[in-house]
Amino acid sequence: MKQPIEVNQLQFSVAHTLLIDSAIMTNRFEANSLDHNQGILDYCRSINCTVQAWSPFRAAKPEASTELVSDRIQTWPYLSDSQFPMLNAKLDEFAKRFGVSPGAVTIAWLLRHPANMQIVLGSTKLERVRDAIDGLSVSLSREEWYELYIAGGNIVP
Repeated sequence: MKQPIEVNQLQFSVAHTLLIDSAIMTNRFEANSLDHNQGILDYCRSINCTVQAWSPFRAAKPEASTELVSDRIQTWPYLSDSQFPMLNAKLDEFAKRFGVSPGAVTIAWLLRHPANMQIVLGSTKLERVRDAIDGLSVSLSREEWYELYIAGGNIVP
């Protein structure tokens, strides 16, 4: 291509962190130290390509199957989902602290990443649009960001 790549949409949420797991788990033996994304986030940053995080309110997991599941993924909203009790408890705690909704905290978490990402809401729900706007006013500390990352089921070395 002669045109530079300006934007890349990548799935990323506090409940779907494969985009950053290998960077956090460098030199570890845990499964999430594997680079499932072949450094795409770092590459985008190196060529000044804006990353747009899609599905900010959704989690993803491979469908249960005995076959390889390379392209069959189930996604569902994780806010208030019983499969994410620690994450939702932490989102609720921060929402009360900042006087916003848990969805706004989710947006703030994404925006705290140093890649200066844009959010792709992909929603027609007014509530999600309000969450995104409110998330702009929340400034998470680095410690709070990692608390949410851990509550989403990740470990930090």
